[in-house]
Amino acid sequence: DEILKNNLKNSLFSYGYKLIYKNIELSNTSSVISIFNAIKNDFFNKGSFQDSDIDLLQSVVRYLNRKKKWKISESLIESIPTELYKNIRVILFILSHSATNGDIGSFKKMTRVTSDLEIPAEFHRSILFQILRFYVKTKNSKGITNAFKSIIQQFKTLNRNEFSILIEPLLNNKEIDKSIAICQNFKPVSVTLSGFVSILDYLIKE
Repeated sequence: DEILKNNLKNSLFSYGYKLIYKNIELSNTSSVISIFNAIKNDFFNKGSFQDSDIDLLQSVVRYLNRKKKWKISESLIESIPTELYKNIRVILFILSHSATNGDIGSFKKMTRVTSDLEIPAEFHRSILFQILRFYVKTKNSKGITNAFKSIIQQFKTLNRNEFSILIEPLLNNKEIDKSIAICQNFKPVSVTLSGFVSILDYLIKE
């Protein structure tokens, strides 16, 4: 009976996942929310999570953020079981959510988690990048400076995404000349190109 019950539940999850992905594809927000709500309790009480579960959760949160359903996406983030905090993919996507929304509560929770865990070296840069994005989103100049210092100390230089983030707050403050000067003085050109693209996009929009 227990095996039959589990098989039935897994079949319902599988069908629910397919429906959610289809409605994301169709941009049917109300159906995405209602279907996920129908499986939410069982989903978060699974105990054992597969990559497909994390894929679904990440897809739903990102979709809701794109649709500006901030409160609903934050509610889903808050419902994530703490045992999943040991999964680096979960840590990164919650940090990404925090940076997108300026969600201070989730950000603080994840920074505590990362300080307590031994994060593999290959993920350090990705985590720092999301932390940097959060500080830019929340206009925390001290946080921005410290994040850039940490990146430079560990990796010696910036990559394209990090350099683009460096230019973003300057453009938000309409410091065009300073942005151009930084792009001209920073090396290599393959990295600064992203900054020039950001400046061009800004000027076109203005």
